[in-house]
Amino acid sequence: MFNIGDNKRRALNALSGNWMIMVLNTLIFSVISMALSGIIQFGSNSSDGEISIMLPFIMMTSFIASFLPILIVAPMKRGYSELALRAVRGISLNSDTVFIGFSDFVRSLLANLIISIILSIPIIACSIITFIVLIISVIAGLLTPYISSSALAGSLLASYLSVFLLIFAVFLAGTIVSLILGYRYRFVYYIMIDNPNMSFFECIKESAKQTKGIKFDLFLTDLSFIGWGILAVLTFFIGFLWLTPYKETTVASIYNELNSISSRNKFNSEIVNNFENNREFNNFCNSNDVNVNSKSDSNSHRVDTDKYNNDDYPESRDFFDTH
Repeated sequence: MFNIGDNKRRALNALSGNWMIMVLNTLIFSVISMALSGIIQFGSNSSDGEISIMLPFIMMTSFIASFLPILIVAPMKRGYSELALRAVRGISLNSDTVFIGFSDFVRSLLANLIISIILSIPIIACSIITFIVLIISVIAGLLTPYISSSALAGSLLASYLSVFLLIFAVFLAGTIVSLILGYRYRFVYYIMIDNPNMSFFECIKESAKQTKGIKFDLFLTDLSFIGWGILAVLTFFIGFLWLTPYKETTVASIYNELNSISSRNKFNSEIVNNFENNREFNNFCNSNDVNVNSKSDSNSHRVDTDKYNNDDYPESRDFFDTH
C-alpha cells in the first residue's frame, strides 16, 4: 500500500526545476499523437474516393498509417515514463526528450502491442455479446405479428427495457475489466527501465505481480486528479500540459516507493539468511560474544554490532567490512 498524498507531494518536489522540460515533452508527445491521428483519418478518407489507378497506393498508405501510432507512440510512452522516473529519483533531465524511448524500441513496441490486444479482448467480447442480443431482439421483433395484441402490449416495453439494460450491463462489465487490466500493466515501462535485460513478456508479468492488491489504490490516485482535470478542460485543454506530467510523476513516485520497500526487504532477508548460514560468522559471534537477536519475522533480525565499531575491536570491523 501507499499514501496518495505523500506521493503527489513527492511528485511536485521532483517536478520543481523540471516543469519546463516535462511540459515541453508533453507538448511534443501531444502534437505527434494528434498528427498521427490526422494521418490515419486522412488515409481512411482517401480510400473512400472513386476507384482509380491510385487505389492500390491509397490502400497501402492507409494500411501503413494505421500502424504508425503503435510504431511511434509506444517508444515515446516509454521515454516519457523514463523522464518522470528520473525526476523522482533526482536525476538531472538535462535536454532529454521522449525520444529516448526509441533506444528500447523493440521491447516497447512488443509490450504495447501485447497490452493493447489484452485490453481489447473485453471490448471485443462485449461487442459479440451485444451483437447476439440484438440479433435475438430482431428475431423477436419479427415474431411479434404472430403474438396476440394483449400479450404484446404488456411485454413489448419490458422487453426493450430488458435488452437496453442487458447491453448497458455488458458494456459496463467490459469497461471495468479493461480498467482493471490497464492498472495491472501500469508499471510495465518503469520495469523496462530498471531491468534492461528483462524480456518484454517478463516485464508484463512483473507489472502484474507488482500491482497485485493495489489496483484500486491506483484508481483512487487517478480519481484524485479529477478536479485538476476539470480545470484543465476549462483552460481549453492547455492545462493538461501541466496535469499530465504531474500524474505521470506521481505514478512514477508510487512505483519507486514500492520497489524501494521491496528491495530493502529482499536485501535484509538475504543478509540475515547469509549471516545465519555462515559458519564463519557464527564462530565469530561465539568467540567475541556478539549478541544476535532473531525473531520469526524476517524484517526483525538485528545484529548488535554498535559496540564493536571502534578501534578497540579491529577484528570485528574487518569482518563486517569483508562480509
